[in-house]
Amino acid sequence: ATIRPTLAQTTMPPMQAPITSTPTSAPTYSPTFAPTQSFSPTTTPESIFDLLRSILTGPPLFYDPSVFSDSSTIAFRSLDWMIYVDTVSTELFASTTTPNRFQEVLQRYAVVYFYYSTNGPSWTGSWTNNDIYNFMSIDNDVCDWNDGTTSNDDGVYCNSDGMIDEIRLNYDDSINGVIPRELGLLTQLTHLSLQYNALIGSIPTEICLLTQLTALRQYGNSLTGSIPTEIGHLTKLTFLSLSDNALVGSIPSEIGLLTQLTAMRLSNNALVESIPSQIGLLTRLSFLALSINSLTGSIPTEVGQLTELTYLGSWNNSLTGSIPSELGRLTQLNSMVLKDNSLFGSLPIELGRLTKLTRLHLDNNHLTGNLDPVFCTPVFNWKLFWSDCTGNPPRVTCRCCTACS
Repeated sequence: ATIRPTLAQTTMPPMQAPITSTPTSAPTYSPTFAPTQSFSPTTTPESIFDLLRSILTGPPLFYDPSVFSDSSTIAFRSLDWMIYVDTVSTELFASTTTPNRFQEVLQRYAVVYFYYSTNGPSWTGSWTNNDIYNFMSIDNDVCDWNDGTTSNDDGVYCNSDGMIDEIRLNYDDSINGVIPRELGLLTQLTHLSLQYNALIGSIPTEICLLTQLTALRQYGNSLTGSIPTEIGHLTKLTFLSLSDNALVGSIPSEIGLLTQLTAMRLSNNALVESIPSQIGLLTRLSFLALSINSLTGSIPTEVGQLTELTYLGSWNNSLTGSIPSELGRLTQLNSMVLKDNSLFGSLPIELGRLTKLTRLHLDNNHLTGNLDPVFCTPVFNWKLFWSDCTGNPPRVTCRCCTACS
């Protein structure tokens, strides 16, 4: 194929065949929780306690029985509230007509546990106004622990079957503590949004039991630990954001199983090692942000398979090697930010195909050569174009750059 006439008349080599690689190791974490159990009606506190203990010592949580005799544990506090304070829980235990009684008990427990795990009694955000949000209300179904308007507002929301399908708790630094693994009980959850709070600790692997999730937003906290390899179970995810935390380790190859993703944000963590080639399997991605980490190695050629990308950001890492010619396939890109790495060599002429680019940052690398034939042509309309075009002589020549470093 030859480059379009409005560019320099330079012949481009054909693109390589599509990438077909799969994750090198499939996830081995299998959900074992079957929320279809039932129990006989019961009303005495002792029998209710024994019943919940028998449930929670089984899958998927496998509690140590000792937590039920220690009043300082969150499990004890949660059960104590449900048994001795909460009217709705008592009614659920005694009911003979509620069709999803078992699931409703467990999902109420999971949210109560979350409340205590994240220092709920000290929350200072809008959720503490119980008259409006009904949170921890002893007389209201957990589906009503919200402001009663739309699921775009903070709160707990349920589907038509009365099962929790959305939790949104955002922008409140009084929500601190750890994300509890008990959220793995909410098997109908489709949206989990806990962004810009003050959460710490690791991402529990039990989150990966939530195979109905389409959106997982946990950015803007202080989460540590690695991204669980079990994340590959969340095959319905379309949006994944774990940016602005303190996550470590590598990006797991199992990320390549999330083929429904349209946006993935992993920026501003402490991720290391190379970008997995399996990222090329995420062919529906339109937004990919990997910046401000400690990623090494070269940009995988498989990134060229992400032909729906409009944004590609991997700046402020330790990437090396040359920019792959395969990136010339990304013809929907309008922003590409690769500054502050150790990339070297000349730019492949194939990048001249990226005619929708309006923002390009290549500065603070070790690139060389003349950028004019690739990017300084009439088909480009630059808003921001940075490169290393200062110095005597400059590393690169670029007459159309809007700024030089």
